[in-house]
Amino acid sequence: MGDVAYQCPVDTLLSFQLRYIRTCQSCGVESSRDELNTMFSLDLVEHGSVKDSLQLYFAETAVEFRCDCCNGRGSTLRCHFHTLPQVLILHLKRFCPLTLTKQHQAVTLDPSLNLRARGERTEEAIRTPSPPNRAVSSVGGETGTETTETGSQYKLISILSHIGSDATSGHYIADCQEQPGQWVLYDDHDVSLTSEKAVLKDRERTAYILFYIKK
Repeated sequence: MGDVAYQCPVDTLLSFQLRYIRTCQSCGVESSRDELNTMFSLDLVEHGSVKDSLQLYFAETAVEFRCDCCNGRGSTLRCHFHTLPQVLILHLKRFCPLTLTKQHQAVTLDPSLNLRARGERTEEAIRTPSPPNRAVSSVGGETGTETTETGSQYKLISILSHIGSDATSGHYIADCQEQPGQWVLYDDHDVSLTSEKAVLKDRERTAYILFYIKK
């Protein structure tokens, strides 16, 4: 293609960075590392929602780690978004990896997500280019390429569901938003119109992979 630079669609659409911060409980020294991801695998929260599962993922945890400064062994670990994807993929852990049994519990499917509002601290949102001169201060006072309000808003556009009793049986169907207010159900060769309200209700116990797009 001559001088046209190739951009991997996975990198430009799906990839995001998480920043993990470890804090020594003895002296308060912090260390951080960045990790590249393309999706989240979320534990199900009993009587919870997708937002609750995300909040659980970002909850601060206690870890055992020897501090190089004070030799203390007690630390906490937290993480937050360093960059945000254009398309956010959420995988719900419905199958036990050892027994292949399936969790059929209902999960409230949120039609929209505000990653900032749920406590996931967004320092920058660099995956989606902004119009010239749109850069504003983001969380922490740094300058990013998106506003933290608009850059952290996502809407649900597709759900992949598993219909069956366990991982060794059943099949998959997909509900996709074709245009605002109109959803389409793809079930093998059967294609039919549906609605967002019906999808959110009918897929509470079968939703397996969720796709959100940045607003």
